[in-house]
Amino acid sequence: MMTLFSLIFGLSIICSFIALFYAAIVRSWQSFLALGIASLPLSLYLFSGEPPIQFVGSFSLICFAISLIIFWRIKRKPII
Repeated sequence: MMTLFSLIFGLSIICSFIALFYAAIVRSWQSFLALGIASLPLSLYLFSGEPPIQFVGSFSLICFAISLIIFWRIKRKPII
């Protein structure tokens, strides 16, 4: 059980760094959505800690909010 946990945690960290670099370069709503999904296991683990650590755990929620904001901005642009 502990091996599976460390495997998921390690893959989440690696995927989060890759998605973070991709989101910094591309800056699209899909990249921030991928970053939120990749950092979700790490964020859920950090939500179980003490209150200062819980604020770090809200990183994936912030990524989801940014992806929604970018999506709505693109959708509201008039096509001329």
